[in-house]
Amino acid sequence: MIEKFSTWLANWFLKNDAIQSEDLEVQIYGITAVISATINYLLLLGLATLFHRIAEAAIFLAFYMVLRNFIGGWHASTPLRCTVIGTMLLSAYMLIAECISGQMFVGLLLALTAIILVFLFAPSYLDKEYPQKQMVQLKRKSRRIALIMGVIVLSASLLTGWEYHVTFQTYASMGMFSAVLTMLPVRFHKIVTIQSAEQVK
Repeated sequence: MIEKFSTWLANWFLKNDAIQSEDLEVQIYGITAVISATINYLLLLGLATLFHRIAEAAIFLAFYMVLRNFIGGWHASTPLRCTVIGTMLLSAYMLIAECISGQMFVGLLLALTAIILVFLFAPSYLDKEYPQKQMVQLKRKSRRIALIMGVIVLSASLLTGWEYHVTFQTYASMGMFSAVLTMLPVRFHKIVTIQSAEQVK
């Protein structure tokens, strides 16, 4: 259903000269990705509303979305799977964050782990091969974003006069960590693929 709507919308753009015919497939893919992601986030925010955790969910999603945008990550094969799996995973991460929301050092450890993994493996894209120059730029940007987020998390941890400093840093850290978790399967898939190709040679 999402793909059909994306195709119809992209064709409507084409008929109204908003896009070029050679960009049609790219536009369909992009519209599908945006709709699927929006549904995921709206469902998560809906669940957060039920449990009175809207602010926490917004913090989590902000850190997750921004970091994932630069480091890449795994994508489901269909929009429906993306919505179902994405909602389940993000809900699970939110639940974990809720369980550890009083543990400041756990949040700091998650943020530090996320930063280390970004420096080691980011960026990682499965759906497209980018030129080497662009990959270097993405690597620098992903590292810079991860470090900025780390500074924000650390700063929140030190603001002891702020009642919600531990909650903020926990959800922010969990957002970072869960974004990195979506990247690792892509990286390991590429490593296995390269090793298999070398064995064949």
